[in-house]
Amino acid sequence: MKKLILISTVLFLTQINFVNGQCIADAGPDVIICGDWYGMDSVQLGGNPTAIGGTPPYTYIWETTWQVGTWIYTASDFLDDTTSANPTVISSGENLIFKLTVIDSKSNICTDSVNVRFSIFGTHLGTCNYVIQHGDSVFLSNFHNVLGGISPVNYLWRQTMV
Repeated sequence: MKKLILISTVLFLTQINFVNGQCIADAGPDVIICGDWYGMDSVQLGGNPTAIGGTPPYTYIWETTWQVGTWIYTASDFLDDTTSANPTVISSGENLIFKLTVIDSKSNICTDSVNVRFSIFGTHLGTCNYVIQHGDSVFLSNFHNVLGGISPVNYLWRQTMV
């Protein structure tokens, strides 16, 4: 009889553990978002699914902070919904790490994070007209000609037809 009770208890606890397994959060893969003068790529964060295990329904909390001088920006400045499983990035900043916290209906907590890099690239060569001869050296000022990008940056020169 003791063996039967012991086996029943082990099976019961195994079943509880299987049904209400550990919560696992997936903030998605690290991403680089490209942009220019006209906007940026539309990117959603989070996995597919963003949470598994635990006991649904889930509560999602996305967090980040970025400080520029005395200004402090939070996740709501960069995401369309900080409580969504898969929020869309709506604004750019520096390299940001978004922390995802998932809470299941039994108050189990799991976390993950995703690194988001922004590459805003722009040029304004319209006001800089130069004739460059074959073999000449050229200096592109980071403040006047080329802005942004993620190093190293490569340039491709094409010969114009006159």
